[in-house]
Amino acid sequence: MKRSFQQTNSDNSDYLGDVPLGTDSTSGSLAEGPEENYRSLSAAPFPTDKDSDYFRNLPSNLNILINASDAIRRITDPEKQRDVVKFLLSVQNILLTNRFALDSIGSLPPLRININEDDSVLVEWIFRDFRIGFSIETDRSQSNWYLVSNQNLNQVDFSGLLSLQDIDELLTSIIAFVLSNT
Repeated sequence: MKRSFQQTNSDNSDYLGDVPLGTDSTSGSLAEGPEENYRSLSAAPFPTDKDSDYFRNLPSNLNILINASDAIRRITDPEKQRDVVKFLLSVQNILLTNRFALDSIGSLPPLRININEDDSVLVEWIFRDFRIGFSIETDRSQSNWYLVSNQNLNQVDFSGLLSLQDIDELLTSIIAFVLSNT
């Protein structure tokens, strides 16, 4: 079974970096099924201080951002660096908001952050049976995300444009998928 999700928006102001952190929207979830534990997942934003040492608040078993600071320092474009930090702060906030539900799965693999020659950034989260990726492009309107799995999870295939306006809802759905498939 192969599924695809394409999110489009003609207004480029909604794409990554053009919307303040913590913006939330309502849309569908990637997770399907009656799992009550995952229905309580939340996209509530956590307050952050832009001058603080970000990426230090996660418990050790959930610290998927362990190599993030080193990768961010290698990004040469200040705007791209800011976009990546905003994205990773959103990831951190969703993990913190849902840390009690995530405790049931033990530990999580760290994010892999690759900076490409064109200064685009690929953030991947790789599990045994699935892979989640976020590509933050130089042209913000081309930034995208994907979730693909192997045949153990029926080869699901989700993708769409990456908009910071919808990032909390998207990340909450992805965390629900991780919880139900890890």
